[in-house]
Amino acid sequence: MSSPHPRYVHFPWQADYSAQPNLYSPYAVSVGQPGYHSKSLNIDSLGFRYQYDLSGRLIDLKTARAMYNECTLLLGNSSAFGVSLTGDRKSLGHFLGSEDSPCINLSVRGATMQQELAVYLTHKHLLPPPKKIIILTGVCDISLATQPEDLWSGETGGMHSVETFYKQHCYRAEVIGGVPEKAKRAFLDWAEDRYHRTKWLQRVFERRVQKGEDASLISPVEFNKNLDRIFPLMRNVLQTWGWIRKSADINVQVVLQPVLGWTVKPLSPVEHQCVQTDIERISAIPLYANQAVHKRVRAVVQESCLRNQLTFADANSHFDSFNNAETLFSDICHLTDHGTKRLAVCLSQCIDDASVVSS
Repeated sequence: MSSPHPRYVHFPWQADYSAQPNLYSPYAVSVGQPGYHSKSLNIDSLGFRYQYDLSGRLIDLKTARAMYNECTLLLGNSSAFGVSLTGDRKSLGHFLGSEDSPCINLSVRGATMQQELAVYLTHKHLLPPPKKIIILTGVCDISLATQPEDLWSGETGGMHSVETFYKQHCYRAEVIGGVPEKAKRAFLDWAEDRYHRTKWLQRVFERRVQKGEDASLISPVEFNKNLDRIFPLMRNVLQTWGWIRKSADINVQVVLQPVLGWTVKPLSPVEHQCVQTDIERISAIPLYANQAVHKRVRAVVQESCLRNQLTFADANSHFDSFNNAETLFSDICHLTDHGTKRLAVCLSQCIDDASVVSS
């Protein structure tokens, strides 16, 4: 067995996240494993993280529409979901609600911007009327450009594939060594069942065996070509959010998520150790976690937000002011408890200062 990743040494509760697989859900594409429970992470029956209103009441999405008059809605990928946090009450949404308007977090690990939109559309009938939608997003779409094994579908977009989730889960199980046997067995049973019932999944695994365990790193030229495929999809999603903003009269706020390499915050010793270990194992990270890519992504998202009358803010510019005495990240894009609190404060500030074109 290989030595533990330093992230499991500095953040031992990360094991609870490694043991929780994503399962595929019609229309929403994927959600967390319903009914998953651990000390740090709990998933409800619909596949979303446990969340509480300010009175301490567990929010039940099946009754939320009758329980609350309105809400703030949080959408995003695993950074908004709260990977690496010590508990459900430490997640970003817990800091964004108010007494009369709880924050409901429908973020999904690995979600692209298209998936974030799909999750909203497929679950909005359960929601109290949102007074505000906050979308913390960006890095999953860009990381797709480095992963040719992920599930691309021509000009209609891409998502992290079953193969990727399966590969990541089994790798993590090997590294941490302490995955509860029941959770591990449940995942492997599900994966085996899907494999036997799904012909295209069998073909994916056959290709993986034929080309070996490690996919070769794509070149910068190929990466930039993939970005050129991704940016129109991002613009398309933001245009749709503009239609929703206009038709439903909802304040839609798009926040480019903080990413080490996009923010110029110097790394703390713990951040440096974790990130360097990740880069040794995931050699594609430097392709997208850099200032040049951040500049391109920011330009695309900001221009599209302005064009579609959406509020835009870049959380990276706020993280720039923090120093290496603070461990805000557990890896390239996931935040610690302290980093999440910093982001919550940043959101209240950057939304006030954000660029938006009013109708």
